[in-house]
Amino acid sequence: MYFRQEIEDTIRDINKVNDLKIKFAFNLEVQLLLKQGQVEVESGPVIPCFSDSVLVHKSAVEELNKAIRTLGSGKITSMVESKDFKKGVRFRCILQLSDFLASDF
Repeated sequence: MYFRQEIEDTIRDINKVNDLKIKFAFNLEVQLLLKQGQVEVESGPVIPCFSDSVLVHKSAVEELNKAIRTLGSGKITSMVESKDFKKGVRFRCILQLSDFLASDF
């Protein structure tokens, strides 16, 4: 009876070791050295948590940045047009006011 328990415990330990062996063979941690500014991860209290991090290819980021720049330049163009329109309206109002005041004299 005692030997049977010992054998079962030994078999259980061997299975645990084999499971760990498989886990370490396929679940490797890899350290990546990236240029500063390329890592965007929320920092934890002491060290950043990389558990839900994703590697994004540089070309995908550059493509998104290009789209953002294009939309941004369109927005700036629209804002300049709006500013110029308001400036023109204000200028016309000042001209009308000065004509009105000049006609009073």
